[in-house]
Amino acid sequence: MSDRLITDNVLVAFETMHYLNQKKKEGLSALLCQATSVGILRGVAACPHGPRISHLFFADDNIIFCQATREECSQLAHVLDIYEQTSSQQLNREKTSLFFSHNTPQNVQNDIKQCFGAEVIWQYETYLGLPSLVGRSKQNRFRALKERLNNKLSGWKEKMLSQAGKEILINFWWGQSNGTNKITWLSWNKVCMPKKERGLGFHDLKSFNLALLAQQGWWLQCNTRSLVHQVLKACYFPHSDFLHSNLGSRPSIAWRSIIAAQGIVQAGHRWHIGDGASVRIWHDKWLPRPSTYQVVPPQNTLPKEATVSSLINATTGEWNMTLIKQIFLHANTETILSIPLGRRQPTDHLVWGYTPKGNFSVNSAYKITTHCPIKCKTSIPFIDHSTHVVIVSSPQVGHIVCNLELGNRLIVDHNLHVTFFDVAESKASTGESETIQSASAQNLLDIIQLPPVDISSKVEPNSPIFTTFTTIMRETNPLLRSAISALKPRPTALFVDIFRTAALDVAEEFHMLKYVFVTTALPLALAVYINILDKEVEGEYVDQKERLRLLGCMPVQPDDVVDPLMNRTKHEYRVFLQVGWS
Repeated sequence: MSDRLITDNVLVAFETMHYLNQKKKEGLSALLCQATSVGILRGVAACPHGPRISHLFFADDNIIFCQATREECSQLAHVLDIYEQTSSQQLNREKTSLFFSHNTPQNVQNDIKQCFGAEVIWQYETYLGLPSLVGRSKQNRFRALKERLNNKLSGWKEKMLSQAGKEILINFWWGQSNGTNKITWLSWNKVCMPKKERGLGFHDLKSFNLALLAQQGWWLQCNTRSLVHQVLKACYFPHSDFLHSNLGSRPSIAWRSIIAAQGIVQAGHRWHIGDGASVRIWHDKWLPRPSTYQVVPPQNTLPKEATVSSLINATTGEWNMTLIKQIFLHANTETILSIPLGRRQPTDHLVWGYTPKGNFSVNSAYKITTHCPIKCKTSIPFIDHSTHVVIVSSPQVGHIVCNLELGNRLIVDHNLHVTFFDVAESKASTGESETIQSASAQNLLDIIQLPPVDISSKVEPNSPIFTTFTTIMRETNPLLRSAISALKPRPTALFVDIFRTAALDVAEEFHMLKYVFVTTALPLALAVYINILDKEVEGEYVDQKERLRLLGCMPVQPDDVVDPLMNRTKHEYRVFLQVGWS
C-alpha cells in the first residue's frame, strides 16, 4: 500500500503489545490500591507521619509492603490469587523473597513464609549493582563494587579501549598495585583543570558525584508532588523545604548523600518573580545579578520578612517606582525595575540561575562545585581553594556593598578563597549591620569584623569624611596586622579601596601582592595623576579656567574634582597625595 510504510505494522504491533503488557501491571497496581483504600492492606510508612506505601513497580521487579501479620498477609495472598486468575500470569515463587523487620516474632515469620512459599532474606539483593541496605559498615558494603571495577580494568588492554575508555583508565594511574605506588605522571588537580587553564579537562569524580546528587536535591525542591518528596519531607524536613532542611537524626545513607549537595542547590537557585508573594526581599535570591542574586542595601522601611509583592502596585500590577527608589541603592533600583512583571501575575517559581533557560543541568552544577567553596553538611571534601586573598573595606554601606561584590566575583569567577575584613564603627548604622549579616548568611566569604578604634583625639568632630576614613584606616593597621598573621593559609594578596591605602604597608610587611579597588574612573584617575597635578597646577584646582588634563582620560571640569582636592591647604589634601604615592 502506497500510504503505509512496511515498518508501520511492526510499530503498531509493538505499541499494542507494550500497552497490553503495561495493562497487566496496572491491573495489579489497581488491585493493591483498592485493597489499601478499603483498609485490607495498610502498607508501610518510612516515618510516623509519612505517606503509607503499599507497592513499588520497577522495570522487572515489584516490591510489595504490608504489615507482618497473618491476617494482612492472607489478604495480600488473596489479591495475588485474583491477579493470577484474571491475567493468566503466575507468581514466580522461586524468585520471590520475604524481608522482615527485626522485631517480627519468629513464629509469625514461619507462618507468612508458609503462606507465600518463599525464602526469607536478611540482606536484600542489590538493585542496579548497588546494595539496597548499607548498614554501619559502608566500606564493606561497597567493597565488592570497587573490586569488580578493578578486576574489569585490570583485564583491559589499551588497544581495546576507546578514547573514553582510556580517559576512565587514567583515573587509576594514581592507585596502588601489590602495595607499590604507581608512577604519578601528572597531579590529579592538574588533570581536572579545564583545558583553557592548561589542564586536561577531566571531571573530578567527587565533584561530579555531588553535581549528580544536586540534581536529586533540585528535583526534591521543585517537584513537591512526587512520592519521593513526600517520603523524604515527612522524614527529614516536615516544616520546611529542601533548601532549608537539616541532616536530622539517624539519617539514611541516601539522605546523607543528597543533603551533601544542598549547598550547590542553594548557590545555584534563584526566584523568578510572578506576583512576589512567595519571595522575601531581604533573604531570598531574586535579583537577576549572577554574583549573589540577593539584595544587600540597608533595610529601613519594610519589615524583615517583607515580600516582593510589597514592591508591586496592586492596582496596576507594575513596580512601585517611588517606593523602590526610596529604599534601594541606585544600582539595585535599576536591576529591580528591569525585571518584567506579567499582567496576570503568575505565582513565583524557582529557576536555575546558571543556565540561559533556568533549567537545571549537571554541567552547571559541576562548575559550581569547582568554583565555589560550598559549605557542606557532611565530611565529603571539596577542591582545595589554595589561593587566599584579603579584602579590607572602608566603613559605610556604599563601600561595603562594592567590596562584598568584589569578593563574590573573586570567588565565583576566579576560584579564590577570600577573607573580608570589615572595620566596625563605634556607631555603625542598621544598614551596615544588615549588609554584613546578609553576606555572612551566604557562606561564601570569610568575614572578620575588626573592633572600632577611638579617633576622637586624632580628628575634629566636623572633619571631612575623607579625613575621618583615612584616620580610621591608619589607626586599625595594628589590628589588621595581627589578624592577617593569624590567617591560615597565609594570604597572598590584599585588596583595598581608595580610602584604605594605608593598609598597603601591612601587605608590604607580609610580602603580599597589593591591589587598589576603585568603583569609578574619576577618583582612580585623580589618584594616579595627583602628584603630577600638584607640580604643574598653580593655585586651587576649583579656580582653574581650563579643564584639568589627565593623560589617557577625558578632561575634568575643575569643580568636578573629589572633595579632598577642593582646598590644597587642608590636611585631607596631603592625605590624598599620600594615596597617590601609594
